[in-house]
Amino acid sequence: MVEASIRPEPAVDRSDQILICQLVAELLIVDAAVTIEEHEFLLALFERFGFDADERQAIYDSVNVDDDVAQRARSLSPASHEPLLAALHDAANADGVLGRGELDIIAKVRAALGLDGEDASGDGAVDDGAVDESAGL
Repeated sequence: MVEASIRPEPAVDRSDQILICQLVAELLIVDAAVTIEEHEFLLALFERFGFDADERQAIYDSVNVDDDVAQRARSLSPASHEPLLAALHDAANADGVLGRGELDIIAKVRAALGLDGEDASGDGAVDDGAVDESAGL
């Protein structure tokens, strides 16, 4: 199982832990395809925060891709900003491919937290859905 490689963080209260997991889950479903690696990352994050089966289900049930991720990110305490950004970055990179939707969510969250000028792409390859027309030449 993939471990949630969240960097050490200050104390994150329970409501922020829930919101971090909701935002990570939203990032993972935005491209309508959750890979095994992405799912394992989310499970490891649940485990790290100590969520039981009922809490995990409540988080799954509360995820809605139409929610305003920026508004939700702004509702986090300042101590949770870094853990959220680390979790989003690591989740988006879990399968080695950054989708355009994943990058958009990270950019919206970074902007909401006042970090919009920094690079959000991470280490994975970006899948922008474009077709490489030169491949057939």
